[in-house]
Amino acid sequence: MILASLWAGIELIAGKAFLNSWNKFPFGKYPKGGLSIRVWAMVSFLCLYFVVLPTVIYYIAKYRKQKSLNWNIYIPLFLFSILVSTNVPSLLSINFFPGGAFVFIPM
Repeated sequence: MILASLWAGIELIAGKAFLNSWNKFPFGKYPKGGLSIRVWAMVSFLCLYFVVLPTVIYYIAKYRKQKSLNWNIYIPLFLFSILVSTNVPSLLSINFFPGGAFVFIPM
């Protein structure tokens, strides 16, 4: 995850992260991601759904009876993560509306 993020960050700073073409979807145009952005998006997506969310679910299940568990933090974080991860198909040129446009909802 760290290597993919560093690689994508360096490519982004160098101006090579996105290709000079656009995906045309019914909801608008979306930039085509280069190889570094595609790898970063897939690694982030897999890490979110197979590492972070199971860890949070385990933590909530283990400590749900304690009063210190603050649901007002975990539920918006969970919704925010799902909405941001819906941008991945658009970066991979798959015709799927990016839900990241609705990240204001959990806030």
